Amino acid sequence: MTWVPVPAALAAAAVRVEPGVTYGEHDGQALRLDVYLPPAPGRDRAAALLIHGGGWSQGDKSDERAVGETMAQSGWVAFAIGYTLDSPSRPGYPLQVEECQAALRWVEQHAHRFHIDVHRLVVYGGSAGGYLAAMVATLGPGRPGYAPVAAAVSLSAPLDPALLVQEYRAGAPCRPTGCAVTYTALNHLSWFLGCPLRRCAAALLSAASPVDHVTNRTPPFFLYNSADEVIPASQATAMEAALRREGVPVQLMVLPGESHGPPSLLDVKLPITSFLAAHVPPAPPPGHVWRWVVAGAATLAVVTALLVLGLRRRRQPNALL
Repeated sequence: MTWVPVPAALAAAAVRVEPGVTYGEHDGQALRLDVYLPPAPGRDRAAALLIHGGGWSQGDKSDERAVGETMAQSGWVAFAIGYTLDSPSRPGYPLQVEECQAALRWVEQHAHRFHIDVHRLVVYGGSAGGYLAAMVATLGPGRPGYAPVAAAVSLSAPLDPALLVQEYRAGAPCRPTGCAVTYTALNHLSWFLGCPLRRCAAALLSAASPVDHVTNRTPPFFLYNSADEVIPASQATAMEAALRREGVPVQLMVLPGESHGPPSLLDVKLPITSFLAAHVPPAPPPGHVWRWVVAGAATLAVVTALLVLGLRRRRQPNALL
């Protein structure tokens, strides 16, 4: 399955969109997602859960429109989700993680409607959305009975909040982007966690850090970071190290510069395409279910016949005696 950018006008004309589909509710407010469907019908499609960024307190699901249209044009079904934004008086953690997990469960529950294969689901996000994608990938859908995601794509994301807080407490110097940008990012992290960074409990920081949830069952990760951006590249390298320790496939891409996220979709298109092709299971061939049913029935018939034949022989006297 390839993922290739196309001109926006062509994508908009060809891709089918179902906007504002409700997947849940919080405090009486509907939680919604936008569905981007390929132009042509299909079966057992790969799908992506797209999670927008914005420091957990800004942004909208429509921010992922370009990615959604691009993936749909390439045969994927993309679900760009909205979630409850945080504020100084309403922490985003763990609510936003739980809402993203609820969106994943909703997608799996409606897989037949959109002709997708739940074993070919990936999560994708940048910045705060990349953090939430990493949490969903490492924690799973949050309830038993649902398939884990097949892979995760996380771009310019804070993946080890405990390390960020440690650097802040130690008086780490400002990034090349400037102190104002650095402090703004730290303030967003404080709002998200619901505690002043100097007083956040160690248990909370660990629970909210994707690196602390990595196991040998974690799906493959594609990680991106700019070398001198507001999110230190050490966040991506710490996640890479945690994944490698557990034997989880990971691809890390670090580009020079201060860009928060890839300068353009084209910068990551080819490596992400290659990564997904390597780690997302291929689509099953048409009629695969019936072939397995027929094969299983044939095997059962052979086993039954052998058992019956064996019983009959046991009941007969041995001809050699």
